Amino acid sequence: MVCPKCGSRDVRISPSGKYVCNSCGYSWQMPMADLGWARRIFNIEKLYEEFKDVRPIDCARMKGEMVKRGASEGDAAKIVRRIARRAVRMTNDKNEREALTAIIDGC
Repeated sequence: MVCPKCGSRDVRISPSGKYVCNSCGYSWQMPMADLGWARRIFNIEKLYEEFKDVRPIDCARMKGEMVKRGASEGDAAKIVRRIARRAVRMTNDKNEREALTAIIDGC
């Protein structure tokens, strides 16, 4: 850490949680971490776990429900495609695979 005022590397953390330069006495707040990306990924995984066993897979209905629960339109589409890919891996029926592939391509 470098003091933004004098450039000294002699910096400590005060009991109040601020950085304090030992050379010039300047103090400044610690930058807050942006954890929005982590919340988004957690929400995606939570929705995936809730919807992964829902059958039949209806792209529009599932996306609408996910958007109501706070997911963006793009994230909801990714989740539905992921669920459809999982269903493709789990089925041996050729017709069902083709229908699921159409859902993946169209969603």
